[in-house]
Formats: sequence, C-alpha cells, structure tokens
Amino acid sequence: MSMSLLFQQRMQELYQSFIKFDALQTDRIKRYRNIEPDSALFLAMQIRIQQSKKILEIGTSTGYSTLWLANAAKETQGHVTTLEIDQSRTTKAKKYAQELALDDVIDFWVGDAQNFLENSVMQYDFILLDAERIAYVDYWTYLQNMMNPKGGV
Repeated sequence: MSMSLLFQQRMQELYQSFIKFDALQTDRIKRYRNIEPDSALFLAMQIRIQQSKKILEIGTSTGYSTLWLANAAKETQGHVTTLEIDQSRTTKAKKYAQELALDDVIDFWVGDAQNFLENSVMQYDFILLDAERIAYVDYWTYLQNMMNPKGGV
C-alpha cells in the first residue's frame, strides 16, 4: 500500500484542526463530524483490496474521508463522487483535494443527496454513507439499486 508520508502527515494535521473546530461548536450540526483516522484508513484499505473503481460518498463535510477514498482510488484507477449539501464545506474539501493533487479523481456534487440518489442510474463498487442518520431510511431504497451486485460494499 503506497501512501506517502506527506499525505499521512497532512491528513493528521487536518484531522487535528477539524477536532479542534468541532470542540468549539455547541451546535452538533455545525460540527464537521469527520470519521476517525483508523476508520478512514480501513475504508481506504477496502477500496484497495476490492480494487473498487466507482466510489460514492454521501456526506463530504470538509473532505477528510473523501481524501482517504480518493488516495485509494488513485491507485485503483477509480473515481470518487462525493455529495454534500453545504457549499462552503465543499469549497474547503476541494481546496484540500487540490493541495494533495487528488482533485482529478473526485467529482464534488453539491445539493441534497436525496435528489442525487433519486436521479442516479450509476452502480458503485463502494458506497460510504456518512450523512445525517435520520435520512438513511429514505436513502436505502435507492442505495440497494446503486450497489454493484458483483461484490459491491
């Protein structure tokens, strides 16, 4: 697994800055709520092991997990589509992706994920659902049809 030291160090810096930001927020919805580094590494390993090409992330936030997925996708010649309702968070995520030269394997989609899911005809090898939990039941109907039936996760 080739993951540059520069990438690992930058991801650690980003994670620490996001944790500090979240600690200052009294309103949960304003927090970035990024996944833990170990979880992100695990997801990236899954993409590498499966050789996933078409990757969907629902809930970009500031792009922490997106960067991990994209780093793995670069190795598998894959592509990440990431959905986020908040334009300002997407703008931050794009900036980090450009900084780490991962923007060429990521499509950033801004809007309500429900709209994307209702209109998508794509099938994905790997889907990360990391959005508002209350929406999961509504998303599930669409996600079942979007999963590649030959080994999608």
